Amino acid sequence: VNGAWDYGPMGVLLKRNVGRYFALLSYTLAKSERTDDPRVLRGWRPFELDQRHNLQLAGSVQLTNWRLGARLQLVTGNPYTEERLVNNEIVSGEPFGSRLPLFYSIDLRADRRWKKCWGDLVFYIDVQNATNRRNVEARELGFDDFGNPRQEALKGLPLIPFIGLEFRPTI
Repeated sequence: VNGAWDYGPMGVLLKRNVGRYFALLSYTLAKSERTDDPRVLRGWRPFELDQRHNLQLAGSVQLTNWRLGARLQLVTGNPYTEERLVNNEIVSGEPFGSRLPLFYSIDLRADRRWKKCWGDLVFYIDVQNATNRRNVEARELGFDDFGNPRQEALKGLPLIPFIGLEFRPTI
């Protein structure tokens, strides 16, 4: 394999349970770079999956029979190589020199647990991406209705609800 990589993370995690409340704060600062085959590219560049900043904030509250919770996720967009059309030829910019927009998502959850001697049953309702934000996952060169070139955003998943039943056996 030609090339090399370097990864430098630093993170903090704060977690707290107080009575019926739970809170979690997590932040990671990481720089992920790589070099490619020197015959193709020279020097270090951001790795394709580099996410410099990653912030997670989660919390929940236990009600009488239900636990309600939420999670906020903020993540730096991944690097990508910008492309444009010049004289009917695709011209690439600096390799992985541009970044996608900030990714953010809010997830919600409600669950109810029934404790039995043989195990627990947990009924849950999850809503992922509750804000229905269509985060940009990638970009590609495309064309509008008139044949003019433009960068098109490839969007991520919309709001996704889940309903389920989980069995946790007593062991």
